[in-house]
Amino acid sequence: MPTTAPIVDMGEREGASGVVGENPDGALEYVAVAGDVTSVVCDRFGRRWWQMSRPATAGPFDCNTAVMVGDVLVPTDEPQNGRPD
Repeated sequence: MPTTAPIVDMGEREGASGVVGENPDGALEYVAVAGDVTSVVCDRFGRRWWQMSRPATAGPFDCNTAVMVGDVLVPTDEPQNGRPD
């Protein structure tokens, strides 16, 4: 069975300078700040847009989602499942 590489925070950068922490399950969580850009936040974790999730109460996340201050994003290792990039 293939294994996935661990999800790593590759560090703050322009467009992705929010705060990273861990949730109680040990998964990384990213809290967006002013000036964040969706694609740059994805790059910070080496993820594609379909590999970022938000709590169910925040609605779906896709490549057209604007990151708002205070949004909590969780990088995942979800496969693409046929969704367009």
